[in-house]
Amino acid sequence: MFEHVGHVNLAAYFDRIAALLKPGGLVLNHGITAATPEASGLGSGIAEFVEEYVFPGGELVHVYDVLLTASGSGLECLDAENLRLRYGKILWHWVTRLEQHAESACCLIGEQKYRN
Repeated sequence: MFEHVGHVNLAAYFDRIAALLKPGGLVLNHGITAATPEASGLGSGIAEFVEEYVFPGGELVHVYDVLLTASGSGLECLDAENLRLRYGKILWHWVTRLEQHAESACCLIGEQKYRN
């Protein structure tokens, strides 16, 4: 989720999560992060696809910045899993399913927004 929030809003995002949790509560937070601290994309040749079709206007930050900001909000990371090597496959699965349901998608969002 935090790839839609952006670096500048991370603290407010994690502050809100912390405020909503009961004492001792747990949260599962899924997000896409940059491949390296200085990168702004995913790497592996899928960055352009993701930036154009998955979350236009999103901002990727490195997991270090995410964890640092979350800890500043009082949250503790108990586990982290890297799905990067599988994420390209997941995205292609989404595209395949979208194409299989193209007619329904066009009805929902209109021909102009639907991308072939």
